[in-house]
Amino acid sequence: MKTYLLFAFMLISCFFKVEAQSLEATVNKLKSIDKASFTEIVKFKFSFQDEFSVDTFKTHVAFIPAEKQIGGHYSIRGKSDSYLFDGTKAVWLNLRDTTYKITTNAVGGQHTRTILYWEKEITKYLNSPSKIRRQPDTIINKAPYNHYLVTLTDTIQNNKRVYDFADIITAKTNGLPYIIRTDFKGFADDGAYMGMFEEHTFKDYKFKKADFPDLSTAIVPQGFKLPVKKAPVPMLTEGTISPNIKLTDLAGKDFTLASLRGKLVLLNFTTDGCPHCINAAQMLTRLYDEYKSKDLEIISIYQTNFNSIKSVTKFDAKNGIKYPSYLTDASAANVYHINGYPNFYLLNKQGVIVQAYEGFYAELESQIIEKMKTIK
Repeated sequence: MKTYLLFAFMLISCFFKVEAQSLEATVNKLKSIDKASFTEIVKFKFSFQDEFSVDTFKTHVAFIPAEKQIGGHYSIRGKSDSYLFDGTKAVWLNLRDTTYKITTNAVGGQHTRTILYWEKEITKYLNSPSKIRRQPDTIINKAPYNHYLVTLTDTIQNNKRVYDFADIITAKTNGLPYIIRTDFKGFADDGAYMGMFEEHTFKDYKFKKADFPDLSTAIVPQGFKLPVKKAPVPMLTEGTISPNIKLTDLAGKDFTLASLRGKLVLLNFTTDGCPHCINAAQMLTRLYDEYKSKDLEIISIYQTNFNSIKSVTKFDAKNGIKYPSYLTDASAANVYHINGYPNFYLLNKQGVIVQAYEGFYAELESQIIEKMKTIK
């Protein structure tokens, strides 16, 4: 029996090793590259979004093992943004308004995750070979490609499924990445349950091009300028009577805040395209369920320059929102001193502001509950 178990263990270990070696060939191939040019198509969306954000980038990377962040330099140019990294600084060029930003972080989101980044990530995966599973070949344009599934996490937390998967599809001819997908669902730092899916497709690899650009210095082109920073306006203070703004419900009927006199009111200034607003919606749903019979009225306020009746209706349905939503025009942001989303105002039964809350964070729910206990 012991001999059988030992043999089975050896077979399993061998299987894991074979899988790791297969992806190891991809890492070795990437590490053997000096300079590469390719086209990258990036798609991603948060779990609360219906449509993908998609862009196509012309990318150049130079592998430089001594570079500590991602092991090289890059130049990335898309339809409306361009990114440069030279080992000491990353330059983001906004091609729409000719502004730029400079940071020291080589990876600033999905668009800057080139093959430099993925070489480092796959190397990490290889440290846990039992998490890697060979899948049936993926057929693309009638040609077979290697397919690996990396299960980083797949468990249950707080009665919710939490997972983090990576799909890696590589060419059989040279092992180079063709498609890399990641799919995540879990709890954010602020405690909200959300997810994100992204996909990178790499095409038209070219190596040792004679006209390869110099990536050793990231330079801001002439004509680009720093964005003008607007000083944030402090939110309305305690004791201020809540200003009147024109509100319309999702049926197109007018509504006024004055009609809520006699109840505690929590105003949620929000938008349907913001991950923190999703997190806030989960918190507000809990507050609604707990305090709907205790004279607390929760309402969400959306601006028509960012949202529509159709988009808000879809958002509310998808997220199971029970409290009412209203739309208002862009002037409401100035009236209520809204610098970003989400922002909140807690009003007493006379419509007077007793507390303003800027942004969403893990402690916000308990702070609102404690504040409500002090309101007479």
